[in-house]
Amino acid sequence: MIAVLNLAGALGLFLYGMKVMSDGLSALAGSGLRATLAKLTSNRFKGVFTGVFITAAIQSSSATTLMVVSFVNAGLLSLKSAIPVIMGANIGTTFTAWLIALLGFGVSMSAIAIPAMAVGFLLVSSKNTQAIKWGQFLIGFCLLFIGLDFMKGSFPDLKNNPEIYRLISDLSGFGLFSIFIFLGFGTFLTIILQSSSATMAITIVAASQGWLPFEAAVAIILGENVGTTITANLAALVADANARRAAFAHLFVNLFGVCWALLFLGSLIDLVSSFTILLEGTSPMVSATAIPLGLASFHSVFNILNTSLLIWFVAPISTLVSAIVPDRAAPEVELTQSKFLTKSAMKYPETALEAFENESRRLFSNAIYESVAHGLSLSRRDIESRMSDEEVVRAGTDLMVLDIDSFFTKRIEPLFEELLAYSSKILAKHELKPEQAKRLLALRLANRRLPDILKNVAVLYAILSRSATVSKPAFQSEVDSIRIVIVRLLRAFFALRDLPVSQRKPDTFNTLRKEANKLDNQIFSEVDALIRTKTLSAAEGTALINASAITRHLTKDLVKTARALYSTDSARAA
Repeated sequence: MIAVLNLAGALGLFLYGMKVMSDGLSALAGSGLRATLAKLTSNRFKGVFTGVFITAAIQSSSATTLMVVSFVNAGLLSLKSAIPVIMGANIGTTFTAWLIALLGFGVSMSAIAIPAMAVGFLLVSSKNTQAIKWGQFLIGFCLLFIGLDFMKGSFPDLKNNPEIYRLISDLSGFGLFSIFIFLGFGTFLTIILQSSSATMAITIVAASQGWLPFEAAVAIILGENVGTTITANLAALVADANARRAAFAHLFVNLFGVCWALLFLGSLIDLVSSFTILLEGTSPMVSATAIPLGLASFHSVFNILNTSLLIWFVAPISTLVSAIVPDRAAPEVELTQSKFLTKSAMKYPETALEAFENESRRLFSNAIYESVAHGLSLSRRDIESRMSDEEVVRAGTDLMVLDIDSFFTKRIEPLFEELLAYSSKILAKHELKPEQAKRLLALRLANRRLPDILKNVAVLYAILSRSATVSKPAFQSEVDSIRIVIVRLLRAFFALRDLPVSQRKPDTFNTLRKEANKLDNQIFSEVDALIRTKTLSAAEGTALINASAITRHLTKDLVKTARALYSTDSARAA
């Protein structure tokens, strides 16, 4: 019983060290790794390299895969871009096995770990942020190998436990069935521990001390590759369809690899044995000292070969997982409730900002779009149809009832307040890069313009409502000119919503804004002439001039808001 508790304690120390080291490395890498993930995935080979690099840097394939799933869920990564990164993460996680095999068994780390930990504590006590992160990494690194040393010393002696050894020997004597038993054990252990590195460490220690034959240890490693996919799949349960597909793609890739590895297991073991003989001078099949390197080699060879096979089939894999994981009919979310501002999106600044921007666009494209259209008696359905601008205006003859105060209180304010609170959480939780802080500020300013837009809509609606009884053709012609400008503006927004960011051109906004300014000057001149010729009364002319001026201000605010929400970064800054 004491031996079991010692082993559990050693494992706990190893896991804690792994977590502290991974957290320290993640903090050191900072947003650079996430920026790499978002940018270096333009082709499959860059994607694989990115996955290898990130996982090797933070020493956690689960963390990389969870990051990928979060980015897919936020729309920062496509499914096809995510799959190669996941393959690369499988290769990157083998660095941990090499670290354990080379340093945990090839070098006596106990003499180094304690002094190094003292240095780590000094760094953590520093006021320098970077020094604290390095200290965290160093402490985690030392704890990991101290835990590994304790684990090696805590494994019971074979001579004192013949019954357990006989049981394991019996389980190893069923040929292929035995392989499946140990494969299942590796899967189960990894799911329980939530760490493939911990399973790898236990397997290496057990095999090197004679508790496991090499073939059984190899089967456990194959099972670990299946078990490690569960973390991302559990996290993706509450995500959208593409995020669930990315998580399932991880399971598919690893399951496929396990299937072909089982078919060619003998050949794989022979290949690894030959490679280990080159490195160690002896085979892991005959010498316990070669087992750590042999298992690390097997882990790497398996994942490299699996990625080399599947990298050419990213598109078919994407199609297959899309068919297996269909779109789930999501319940319609009321506009007063947030759709994108989730707790999971807050995990990374990139995903939090993307969620904030998506929610801001949703508020703008629904509530503001609706209020502006209704304020000018225009049908949203007509605006989004193939009708000409003039036909849309002519179709909107009936004055719509619009209570702006009630509309703002019931439809805008709840989500507006939630957006404000979410942006404050982003600033409190994350240390934003200058460009991220600038982007968040631009989005907050865009949201702050929404009440001003509604006020202008209310004034314009009031002017047009009072003038609804005026039947003079000249008056209606000027009103229709104002409404046509708004129709064109709303149609431009509608077109931009579905365009990729790279295709959104600021020229569209500039043209519409200039058109509104030109119309304001034109109406002022025309109304002056109409009043002088007594075609219009002074009151009617004043109403038109005021409506035109309000339209000019409204257009200015709408364009500024749209530039912040829909344009490229360069356009936002313009």
